[in-house]
Amino acid sequence: MKEWICIKCKRYKRFNSNNLRLGQMVFFPIFEIEGIEIKKIIRKGVVLKRKDNILKILEDGKIFYLEETDVYPVDAPVEFIYNMFGECFCCLSY
Repeated sequence: MKEWICIKCKRYKRFNSNNLRLGQMVFFPIFEIEGIEIKKIIRKGVVLKRKDNILKILEDGKIFYLEETDVYPVDAPVEFIYNMFGECFCCLSY
């Protein structure tokens, strides 16, 4: 995760969803309904295709179509990392 640390402020940089590329491994949420419960499940897949802001993702033989803002790279920091160690705001051009 060292590539996500800003050289200036030593905090973690956010990823830019425009930088997602074909073949990249990503995490994405899906929702399952069981009775009256709605469960959020995080899945891991690979980006197959991109059209505008919609990504076609393959996960275990299934195809999912998701907005690019709903997925994040496998090696990117998760939300609690930003909360614990801080988020970089000094270089917004990553």
